[in-house]
Amino acid sequence: MKYCLCSYSWISFDPPVLNLGRVLGARGHTVVAVGICRPGDAVDETVSRGFSIRRLSCLGSNVYDRGLVAGLRYVVKVCRLANTIRPDYYIAYNWNSFLAAVVARKVCRAPIVYMQTEYNDRRRGASANSRYAARLLLWLEKRYIKDAAAIFSAEPNRSRLMCTDYGLCEPPIAIYNAPLLCTYSGAAKRQRGDKLRVVFLGAISEEAGLRIVLRAFALKPVDAILHLYGLVRPAFKDEFQTLLADVRAAGNDVEYRCTVPYDRVPALLQEYEVGLISYQPHHINQYYCSPAKLFEYIAAGLALVTPDYPGLREIIRPPRLGLCVDPTDPLALADAIGVLASERDETLLMGERARSDFEEKFNFERQAAPLLEALSGGLG
Repeated sequence: MKYCLCSYSWISFDPPVLNLGRVLGARGHTVVAVGICRPGDAVDETVSRGFSIRRLSCLGSNVYDRGLVAGLRYVVKVCRLANTIRPDYYIAYNWNSFLAAVVARKVCRAPIVYMQTEYNDRRRGASANSRYAARLLLWLEKRYIKDAAAIFSAEPNRSRLMCTDYGLCEPPIAIYNAPLLCTYSGAAKRQRGDKLRVVFLGAISEEAGLRIVLRAFALKPVDAILHLYGLVRPAFKDEFQTLLADVRAAGNDVEYRCTVPYDRVPALLQEYEVGLISYQPHHINQYYCSPAKLFEYIAAGLALVTPDYPGLREIIRPPRLGLCVDPTDPLALADAIGVLASERDETLLMGERARSDFEEKFNFERQAAPLLEALSGGLG
């Protein structure tokens, strides 16, 4: 079988694509994942046996410019690639790439599987405030989603909303963005240091809640070390530096450590005790979030501090795996980290329970079983 995985993202930092590509390639299939280039990225890359990446240069000089022209370039290039590889399945990962799969199907007819990792809320008017290109893509998604041979969602609440908004017969199966079991093969043997070690992985931006995180550490002394890994969004760069200065003036230990290759994440997380998530609630995709980093933290055996959102609370069941707090309140976040710092034995137990949950249910092999079954013949 040949598979074309379409994602309008930087695939090197897109765990759901990487995980599926590796699994299908290991099973003897041919997998080509299509994404977009950052400056300096290799165009073609062989990730593992049977699995390769093709990065398309379609965004011009500004990698954050995802307008209509860039989107159309992406669609055209996906169609050309499809004509070359002639896939047996297209698998689209977000509403941006879904249109590319729909159009590519006209070039090479093959079933489309929609693994929707991003949800967009029409009822709150989110699309009305978006650019024309985004509104068009969202309309096309709703128009053609029933053409997909199978639909999956990254979170149960979003799955139920998709069912209502798109008029589907039943909610799509939810598949969490969990990592491969083999990439987190064992639990860490952690020893307590002088200070609690906290890590944040992800985009360094206002939307990801970094303003609140840094204000929390600037409010009062916190008996913890926080290390930040991720790409700083240009619009947030100046404010980020100002906030870091405020934290240091308060005497707290917060350090920005740039980005890391995805393959290094499992080993990196072994250095920490707590994983931090701080998404803000202004968009329903973040309110019902189930980000890959949540399950990477769980796989690494970290205690968690996250927003108090329904999907996260359902997984964490505080205080079993960690604490859920108001993501808009810096003081609440600082207090939660303070609690974990003062109760280190319980914090380590939270991490051990997280690792156990990963082994039992929150791993890719178990979560993706319905998708793999569909791709192996369940679609007819």
